[in-house]
Amino acid sequence: MSNDEWTTYVAVIGGLVLFTAIMSVVAVRLRKTTDAAALALRASDVAAQTRELLAGPGFVWAVWHKTTGAAALEMLIRNHRDEVLTTVVTPTVVLDGVLKRFAFEGKQYEIRKPAIMTNRTHLHEVGRDDVLLSAEHATFKTTFFQGDGSQLLFNVPSGSALSRFLPVESGDGEIGKLIVGLRQDSSVRILTLPAGRSSLLEQVFVLAS
Repeated sequence: MSNDEWTTYVAVIGGLVLFTAIMSVVAVRLRKTTDAAALALRASDVAAQTRELLAGPGFVWAVWHKTTGAAALEMLIRNHRDEVLTTVVTPTVVLDGVLKRFAFEGKQYEIRKPAIMTNRTHLHEVGRDDVLLSAEHATFKTTFFQGDGSQLLFNVPSGSALSRFLPVESGDGEIGKLIVGLRQDSSVRILTLPAGRSSLLEQVFVLAS
């Protein structure tokens, strides 16, 4: 390789490295801006944009934030009064099958994958083996259960990329909706069910799943 060729090669590689570095900085800043916008959302914004889809005045909703974290991502879950129910922590590296962790009503919980090849996830209280809730993640729907499949709670079918919401179904047909995205943030998730139809822990598990 001649000196001119070597100089050109070094210049091209240097330009690519510089371009990659600049784009990485831009991406991080954009994600931080998106995180800040998501945290600035209020339940009144959610209600105003989804009123015709809500099953009642009550709902729970979630936004991702701290998406630039190297160790974990976080999902903030609030209710229709903007009260924080919990923050779900999703480690970027899964250890001991623990996919997610959160605290709720004074207790610590983990969502675990009981085996590498299974499509099931289990909710446990930390330090206990009892399965409180579980979900089976099939290709076209996710099914939620009390315990380890002992009692069906409801199904959430998969939707297309253009779907504004996914129906929440039980044996009685559609009972609620999992609403996907708002104008400000496509990652927002809103779960709306009739009052008394599901416990808050079940609703947190659905959003976290």
